[in-house]
Amino acid sequence: MYNHFKKFSVYCFSVLLTKLVYDLVMKALPTIKSTHNPYFDVALGMVLTLIIFYPLYKLTSNWMKLFSGHYVKHAKKIHRNNSIALFIGFLIGIIILFGCFMMIKFNINVISEIVDEISS
Repeated sequence: MYNHFKKFSVYCFSVLLTKLVYDLVMKALPTIKSTHNPYFDVALGMVLTLIIFYPLYKLTSNWMKLFSGHYVKHAKKIHRNNSIALFIGFLIGIIILFGCFMMIKFNINVISEIVDEISS
């Protein structure tokens, strides 16, 4: 069970990190979306997705495998139960990625939103 969850978390983070970087690149290239030919827009978007997404996925997948190995080794020092430590790390990572996606897609700083909500 533990190894399945570890593989699942590596896969999830690899895909989400790849999507995050892809969204950053697409946000930096707004001229791609502004052509007047929808066929060209779709074709260009598909080509850019393949050029950017696949190598980036391979890179983030390798990074996450390396990071997860280090995390698991250090998590053993913090908590005896590896599954709980992995789950806590997974939740923290998902929360951080959620905040990053909110910042990129909607320009919303989740931390300041939470602080404003608590202080009001």
